Amino acid sequence: NYIYCCAAPTAKTCEPCGTYEIPYPLSTGPNCGDSMYNKFNCTKSTGQVNFMMPEGISYQVTRIEEDTRTFFIQADASYSCSSRRDQNNTPNFPFNVVDCIQDFGIVKFSWQPAPEPPCNRPMDCMNWPYSTCRETSEGGTRCHCDLKYRWNNSIMSCTQG
Repeated sequence: NYIYCCAAPTAKTCEPCGTYEIPYPLSTGPNCGDSMYNKFNCTKSTGQVNFMMPEGISYQVTRIEEDTRTFFIQADASYSCSSRRDQNNTPNFPFNVVDCIQDFGIVKFSWQPAPEPPCNRPMDCMNWPYSTCRETSEGGTRCHCDLKYRWNNSIMSCTQG
């Protein structure tokens, strides 16, 4: 059993941005999180996190809730709640609009559970027990679970079964 109290961030977890914890798989850059989820920017000088929408517009993140896999943005008048169906159908965009309160400009998103972690070399999978760095059918490489283990995206680890 591991204790996650005071350990330094691993290559998989992004450093906090101001008061915001950036939980895996969310990503603020190429050296942390999962590249599929690299839609967040951290302004270190202000501690502000922004979320980049598919059309290239960035909105301020107001809250991140790891346990429910949700986060909130503060949208402006240019954001239309009626366009949320289009956003939820954007290919390779692992985020969905859960709730939208146009009058207050608050939009709640969820993120899809993460697939196996990306890797470039075998040692990248050291933090993911019972996994090996292998090619995927989509191209690229990920820490695939070893024989007799299966990826459990709820706890983000390989479990027996």
